[in-house]
Amino acid sequence: MSVETQERVVSVNGGAARLAEKGDKLIIMAYEITQDEIITPTIVILGEENIIKNIKNTL
Repeated sequence: MSVETQERVVSVNGGAARLAEKGDKLIIMAYEITQDEIITPTIVILGEENIIKNIKNTL
């Protein structure tokens, strides 16, 4: 799927949904526990309208 066809919508659920408002800046984190290999973290910075501004591969 190309970026142009995605909606660029972030939906907050759970307890945080009561505190978040449209326009808030969010930190979204996902992780994997593994003993097999080292996973290189990727940081994606979004700008206005949730358009990708920068992608950083760290480690």
